[in-house]
Amino acid sequence: MIHSYVAGDEEGGPGFWITNHDDSPEIKYFLYENSRDEHPWKYLSLPIGSTAFVSVCPTWQGRVVRGIPEINLDGKVHNLGTWFKSSIAPNGWMWGDISFLEGCDGGGSVAATDDSHVIRKCYEDLLTGAPSAALAIKQTGTKVLGKLVGDSPNQAAKDWELSKCSADEVWIDGSSSSGPVIESTNGRLDFVFYKGRA
Repeated sequence: MIHSYVAGDEEGGPGFWITNHDDSPEIKYFLYENSRDEHPWKYLSLPIGSTAFVSVCPTWQGRVVRGIPEINLDGKVHNLGTWFKSSIAPNGWMWGDISFLEGCDGGGSVAATDDSHVIRKCYEDLLTGAPSAALAIKQTGTKVLGKLVGDSPNQAAKDWELSKCSADEVWIDGSSSSGPVIESTNGRLDFVFYKGRA
């Protein structure tokens, strides 16, 4: 599979804007389609403070994550970290949320770009000062907050995240039936990445 390195797409059709408000210059942004965890669909590099549009197909379902090419392009699964998720419904609307369920390597926001102006966010610095029991190590070698689902969910990470963010804003409580999912009727979302670690 060819991995596309993009600096942004034409602003036509469904997709989302990605804004880099992180402060780590090595971070890139990787797009993964659901159930294709070994190979990103494409990735982009954004200077700090810049924004780019990413066009997706009308059947898109997937996530954007922080990463670095040396790790994310090695053909292995790297799920630990914050997931900025989105999917296109049959009616053309885009649904999206931010999830800490598979770990957390930083916060951010997701906003609808239709007339609703709905936003879900957590801009806190989630990693500085986190208790050691809440941490796990990414394949990059950096320490991030552990996953909250699957085998051995990290309760210390969940408690720390709930002290910083609301479960109404980001996925922290996987048992919730409603969750912090939003919709954008024009098929576009706005993702902003805040301070984190690759």
